[in-house]
Amino acid sequence: MPLVNLRDMLVHAHRHGYAVGAFDLVGLDFLEAIVAGAEQARAPVILSLAESHFGYFDFELAMAATVAAARRASVPVAIHLD
Repeated sequence: MPLVNLRDMLVHAHRHGYAVGAFDLVGLDFLEAIVAGAEQARAPVILSLAESHFGYFDFELAMAATVAAARRASVPVAIHLD
């Protein structure tokens, strides 16, 4: 499933009456767990990178990994930079 636009994801969710979970990434282990959980639930997900967490990881590396994980996921994934 491709990386999707956050606005499009939220408009679809609103029109169809469901919520989409957004989860902050603190490390790559969180990234893997969040995507795996979304795939197991067959649910779209928002991966959020918060500026307050940038001290815990290299932003460029985390962003590249987040985009790669989103593109490989079997469910819709949007990325939010907070």
